[in-house]
Amino acid sequence: MKLIESASAFEGFCSKLGTIAPLSITSLSNFAGVLYERRIKKGEYLLREGQVCREIYFISRGCIRSYALEDGKEVSIKFFMEGDFAADFESFRFETPSNFILEALENSLVYYGKKNEVVPVLGSEPSLNTFVLRSFQDLFFREMEHSNSFKLLPPEERYLQILEKYPQYVHRLSVTHIASYLGISRKTLTRIRKKLKAGV
Repeated sequence: MKLIESASAFEGFCSKLGTIAPLSITSLSNFAGVLYERRIKKGEYLLREGQVCREIYFISRGCIRSYALEDGKEVSIKFFMEGDFAADFESFRFETPSNFILEALENSLVYYGKKNEVVPVLGSEPSLNTFVLRSFQDLFFREMEHSNSFKLLPPEERYLQILEKYPQYVHRLSVTHIASYLGISRKTLTRIRKKLKAGV
């Protein structure tokens, strides 16, 4: 089923895109018209390391994790939840093998588009070009903020930043995944959480 054929999914799609750039209903319909429904089970992979990313996913329900392997250790890079677009955008754009893995952390409902269908639509009118530009700007600034937190903030303050900006992470992600995202051990994060809970 196409995204545009689901009233609830299309409404959520319009709401999300409207926060990024103003788009006409025609533009939204054209974009939604090349996105197709897929149900993904927890633990299922959408992309594996070394593959070229040729699909983009709009998450209607669920959570997708992007992670890399460093010396056999999983390092969480991003978490995509409801209303997010998920992909390895660099691999998608440049047709290069991905360094990342996309895995469903929950049973998820996504709407995906194939590059050869999505790109012509996104390039078809100025408002959609603006949407793409602003989407990448937002992604860039979010990644810069996360990267800078490693340089400027101690572990406890990085965790407090997560609590403030992404409280859903704490409720939906495992301690192991959050610790990996923060660049600290599970033991360290557990100690930080106990300290904050005790109000020390």
